[in-house]
Formats: sequence, C-alpha cells, structure tokens
Amino acid sequence: MAEKEKKPEEEPITKEELETPIEKLVARKAEELYKSETGKTWKEEPPDEKTAEEYVRRAGKLILLKWLKGAKQYVKVAETVFGTPPERRMLLVKYDKKVELLPMEEIVKPEKVPYTATLQCPFCGQISMKVLVHGVWQCKNCWRTINTLAWFPRKRR
Repeated sequence: MAEKEKKPEEEPITKEELETPIEKLVARKAEELYKSETGKTWKEEPPDEKTAEEYVRRAGKLILLKWLKGAKQYVKVAETVFGTPPERRMLLVKYDKKVELLPMEEIVKPEKVPYTATLQCPFCGQISMKVLVHGVWQCKNCWRTINTLAWFPRKRR
C-alpha cells in the first residue's frame, strides 16, 4: 500500500488576527510574499507601484482563502473571545460560507446568529456550546452554562 501524502496543515485563525485590522494583516502578508519571492525587504527596496498592488491583491486573496477554508471545516461553528465585562467582546461566527465578526451584544438577537450555531466553550475549550433557549448557552462537554443576557445592563421602563 502506498502511503497517502500528507498536506501541510494550515495554521488556525488566531486571536491576534481577529484583533488586528485587516489592512495590517494584508500589509504583513504582502511583505512576507515579497521577501519570499525576491529575497528583498519591502522597506529597504520597495517594489514599483504596479508590483506592490499585485502583492497586496495576492495577500488579500490568501487571507480570504484561509478564512473561507476555516468556514468550510467548521460548517456551523462559532468561536468566541470572552473578555471582562467592560471590554467589547467579539464573536467570530462561521456558518455556511459566511464568516462574520459580531459583537457579543448581537448573540442575544436570534436573527443575527443561527439557532444551530456552535460556540467554543471558554472553560474547557471544546467547540460544543449549544443554545438551550434564547441567550442561554450550555457546553455539551463540561455542562457549564453561560447566560449572555446577564452580561449586559437592561433598560428599565
């Protein structure tokens, strides 16, 4: 039997990538491409305008492909970045072929996040948090429950 060739695994999307603006990610990736192909650094010997635009376009395409590949691997999965209450918490929602970065306030609205989405548990790290009822998520691995409605102050009428 011939052994199957293993493809190099793509590195997963990191928290740092989520927090940095997309322009900086594209610029960093374009510099890496330029250095790997020419052996020169962007700052010391910058390419001409047309070549620079081509590197930026290719870098943006590579980043988009990486994010879409992650969305295909976890078809209806969402990863959360939980912070302390004053911080703005963001939610990376990946389902179907759509990838969105939503504020945590949006997950209390059922039309923003599909009912079938799965979140990453902040306690055990497994991607196994399911919606019990609107605003209440429970991990199927460690059975801990998170009430997202309690994170935000309610308006009194």
